Parts: sequence; structure tokens; C-alpha cells
Amino acid sequence: MSLYGGKSVDHKAKDAFVRVRKRDLEKLTTEVMQLREFLPRVLNGDLTEMLHKAQRAETKKEHLEQEQNQLRQDCSHFQSRLEAAHSECQKEREEKLLLREQLWQSGVELQQQADFCATLGSAACSLLWSGSSREETVTTWLADVRPSLCCHPHDNHR
Repeated sequence: MSLYGGKSVDHKAKDAFVRVRKRDLEKLTTEVMQLREFLPRVLNGDLTEMLHKAQRAETKKEHLEQEQNQLRQDCSHFQSRLEAAHSECQKEREEKLLLREQLWQSGVELQQQADFCATLGSAACSLLWSGSSREETVTTWLADVRPSLCCHPHDNHR
């Protein structure tokens, strides 16, 4: 035996009766009938709403997966373009280095040629100066130059 609501209850009794007021029984009956009537509607509405949410979520998930795949493809494309640009940049650096080396070498050669021309000019001036000390040498040189200066003035300035 155990106590139930302050009264002892015999669990061995198979047909135990409980006293309930009629008004409480009517309330309980009304609530059960209302639950039987409205519960399927509420559950169906909630279930329908839940199914719609699930479908929207599935659609959004598929859209996001497609977008993610597109982004992966774009990323792969940009990665290959980046690698090509890096390769081209490295090639251009090597070409630039080679061109700088050639420019430096050309500068050295130009300086050597300038030095040679300066030395040659200096030697020629020294020879002219030495040769001009004798008047007949200057007359001989100028004799060869005068006809070309006097006879062809227009041809030289064209």
C-alpha cells in the first residue's frame, strides 16, 4: 500500500474506482474533444510549415553548394593565372637583367670608343700642329681642300 493524496491506495485491486466531480469530468471531456479537433490542424500546420522550411533550407543548401563550386572553379582559374603571371614576371626579370648587363657592356664599349676617339683626335691634332709649323705643308693641304669648298658650295649644304 502507498499513500496517494493523503489516502492509502491498494495496488492489488484491479477494478479501482476514483471519485471525480461531474464538472471536472465535463471539463476533461471538453478538453479531450478540443484536442482531438484542433491538434491535427495545429500539427499539420506546424508540420507543413516545417516541411516548407526544410525545402527552403535544402534549396538554399543546393544554391550555396553551386556557389561554392563556382568559387572553387574561379579560385582554380585565378590560381593558374597567378602562376602564369609569376612565370612571366620571372622571365621578364631575367630579360631585364640580361638587358642591363648588355647596356652596361655597351656603356663600357662606348667609353672605350670615346677614349680611343679622344686619343685619335689628340694624335691628329698633334700631327696637324706639327705639320703646320712648315708653311709649304699647309699650302699643300689647303690646295687639296679649296677646290671642293669653292666649287661645290650648294652640294655640301643640301
